[in-house]
Amino acid sequence: MDPIDPMGMGGQPAPTPMEDLIAAAQQETAEKEVVAAIETKFNDWRELRQPFEKTWFVNAAFDRGNHYVEFHDGSRRLFTPKVPPHRVRLKVNRFQAKLRARTAKFLKNRPRPVVVPATTEYEDYANAKGTQKVLDYLWRKQRLEKKLRHAIHWAKYCGKGFWWFHWDPSQMARVVMESQPGMPPVYGDQAVGDVLVEVGTPFEIFVGDLGIPDIGDQPELIRAKLRLKKDVVARYKAEKPRQVERMTSSGEQDTVFLYEKQIASLSNNQFGGESRKDDIDDRVLVLEYFQKPCPSEPQGKYCVVAGGQLMKEAKTMPLGMGNLENPYPVVEFFDQNVPGQFWPPTLAEQLVDLQREYNLLRSKLAENLRLMAFPKLLVAKQHQVARAAWTSEPGEIVEYVGAPNLPPPTPWYPPAVNSDIWRALELIQKEFDDLTQIYPVAEGSAGQTKSGFQVNLLQEAADMVHGPDIRAHELSVEESCVKIRRIIKQFYDAPRLVSALGKTYLPEVFEFSASQIDEMADIVIEVGSALPTLKAARQEAVMMLYRERLLGDPMSPQVQRTALSLLEMGGIEEAYDLSKDDESQARMENRLCSQGMVAKVQRPHIWEDHQVHWDMHCAFLKSEEFRQLDPMIQQQYKAHCVLHLRFIQPQLAMQMLMEEGLMQDPTLVQSVQMMLPPPVAPGMGPGAPSGGPSPSGPPPGAGQPPPGP
Repeated sequence: MDPIDPMGMGGQPAPTPMEDLIAAAQQETAEKEVVAAIETKFNDWRELRQPFEKTWFVNAAFDRGNHYVEFHDGSRRLFTPKVPPHRVRLKVNRFQAKLRARTAKFLKNRPRPVVVPATTEYEDYANAKGTQKVLDYLWRKQRLEKKLRHAIHWAKYCGKGFWWFHWDPSQMARVVMESQPGMPPVYGDQAVGDVLVEVGTPFEIFVGDLGIPDIGDQPELIRAKLRLKKDVVARYKAEKPRQVERMTSSGEQDTVFLYEKQIASLSNNQFGGESRKDDIDDRVLVLEYFQKPCPSEPQGKYCVVAGGQLMKEAKTMPLGMGNLENPYPVVEFFDQNVPGQFWPPTLAEQLVDLQREYNLLRSKLAENLRLMAFPKLLVAKQHQVARAAWTSEPGEIVEYVGAPNLPPPTPWYPPAVNSDIWRALELIQKEFDDLTQIYPVAEGSAGQTKSGFQVNLLQEAADMVHGPDIRAHELSVEESCVKIRRIIKQFYDAPRLVSALGKTYLPEVFEFSASQIDEMADIVIEVGSALPTLKAARQEAVMMLYRERLLGDPMSPQVQRTALSLLEMGGIEEAYDLSKDDESQARMENRLCSQGMVAKVQRPHIWEDHQVHWDMHCAFLKSEEFRQLDPMIQQQYKAHCVLHLRFIQPQLAMQMLMEEGLMQDPTLVQSVQMMLPPPVAPGMGPGAPSGGPSPSGPPPGAGQPPPGP
């Protein structure tokens, strides 16, 4: 205790045990009020969402082939009305086929994020490229392609699917364990944490305003989920021991969370059953309450209620996302983005009635065919025919009593099928195509189309109809990348080894930390990067680039190998990646020059892409930053540029030597002269005999670098 402050409390007397009890009671009362307010909102918002759940269950059942189900509002369960045993119930699942074709359009290609640096500085450029590689690393490590598929499938049933973002401190990563001067660092695996992306279902989300379509615009929301009791205890036992002891199990009243189990247990002939009591007793209802930043809560608010106890209350948004347009750690994926509705209608629910009608007509046709093959038998009572005597067995002998003047039993055949039934079936099939905007040509069937060019046009037109929905998914992935970058910026304290997929599928291993994140850089998803592409159309595009010399000299073996790889398995973007190494090296050389370290710039080599270097250096030579450098540094860097230009156009390189005053360097002059074409021999001018070289220019290939390795 400080001798100047004998009471130990800055001049205030130490609290008495009674005061401690009063403070604890007041805190407990305040916590109960917070819990009661959150649970009240949860119950109210739960009632607002219940009308939508009926449609979600029916959609999920129809996708699995349960086409005769109904939803009972009292028990909130699916059931199948009973019918006589002679009724035929065919299930021709055109519903699933159309939704599967639409989902395939969403998942055909992966949306590719591109990080655009905020400035032209090399450091910002390098940080942007590093961030892009880390996003690619997390895409593979977190299996985000699989999680994207799950989110889109939930959106197919319920209108929306979700990604939730967390920081998992238990995740392992490879970091520097030991570092000594002059020695390579020693790396090892350590639990330093990493980003965690979790697929969220619509059954977990509760909002108060159903008229706001975007989740980021909701003033507040609740995520409710049944979690294992032991996990909740392990998470909060140290900081909330009293609350952990008072937690209660979920109980039978939380049947809203059993709906997910019902959907999970749906099959072609069964419906979801009740959960075992052991499962309910072993789980705790966890409510996460989020409040968007507002005048009353400038930083937002985040609370966690588990088993009726307040486990956490923070006056800020989690993961530092309070200043983002969507401050919640969640991103939504739409099936169809409809204004003014948080739970939008789905394409699936538009097909339910069509599927019911189609099954009804097909079942009636099946019943008619069965009656035609095995008709009913008109029998008088005097015939005394046994009930089991009339079967479909061939060659069967049916005995009956032949009464005088009484005709024998007569088979009854149903009337012929009306042609309107066949036209109705064709109409329903056409309506399936019109409602889904997925025509046979988009599913691989040419139909009545004979021209391959016309087939390509029709498929492209069908893809563009779904383009806005695919673009919405691209924007959701773009928003996800921004949130992942925000988490990395906060928690990647120590440098860690990151392995990204490079060219030719070789790994690129590098160190990365939060200091290399520039949040001013833009993250964009290229428009149409997720649109499906036809293989034939892609190959035609590659051949066009090859013929127009956009990939390089068509006679170069390296260019030919590149074109062949693109035709077989690659994407066009790989062709542009070939020059990224030279572009990055040229930027580094510009940076060294701007810092006055021209001596560290390496001499150009024959295997470099000199055109890329020349373009990057010319942009730097024209900048104001270059004009402010020391004249000696400017001359040295111009000499470096000349060495690149000699591989492209040696005559221009010699002209640059003379105009820029670089002829005093004999080594530089000799390097340029070696690339000049040989002089024209006397007598080989315009009047020379045919077959001699023309003086109008150098022979083909002169001054050009040899083909790459």
